[in-house]
Amino acid sequence: DAEITAVDVNYGLNYGYGQLKSEAKSAQDGGFFLEGLTEGSYNLIVEASDYTTQVEIVSMTGNADIDGIEILLSRGGAVKGTARDSQGNVLPGMKILLVPVHIKNEKQFETERDLNGDVHLKKVEINDNGEYEIKNVPEGKYSIIIAEENEGDMYMGIFRNIYLSPPYKEISIFENAVVVCDIVCGEIARKCKVSGLILKEGRPAGISEVFFQGI
Repeated sequence: DAEITAVDVNYGLNYGYGQLKSEAKSAQDGGFFLEGLTEGSYNLIVEASDYTTQVEIVSMTGNADIDGIEILLSRGGAVKGTARDSQGNVLPGMKILLVPVHIKNEKQFETERDLNGDVHLKKVEINDNGEYEIKNVPEGKYSIIIAEENEGDMYMGIFRNIYLSPPYKEISIFENAVVVCDIVCGEIARKCKVSGLILKEGRPAGISEVFFQGI
């Protein structure tokens, strides 16, 4: 009972409804049928519960149909462990972010997200016991990062809130294997308040706007 989506290859996998060309669900025997595709190249995105997302590129030429496509689903591997600060305190509510090792900055992160969606970008929240587990991760090498989630989309500007400079730890994920990775990080930066008084010619300036810019 997998979901199969065809998306114009020029838009990557982080698609919207404007790029969605066709979608279907597989039958009990695994067969599927996509219709309405015109000439061009497409990403076939296959998603199924408890399996990694698979992507297959197909090219349509003229009015010729394509038959016999076989896509092998994989359960991938998993990583689990604990995340604590240097004093042994747990970090509940913080996120564990798993990214391919080649991603070193925000621009590379956004490029990966735009091209491949969340296929190789995984996240999970650290629980109240300081434990985490990420399942169905495709084989490959990854960096583990602890981050705070922004309001809204976590993946937007996530590198502005990294508490461990990437990469913190690098791990290799293998099919049907579980990697145990315990993380001990330095003291997390505390959020502080700044207060004061805005004066104009020695008198209160009234309602004013104050901006802070990092240096």
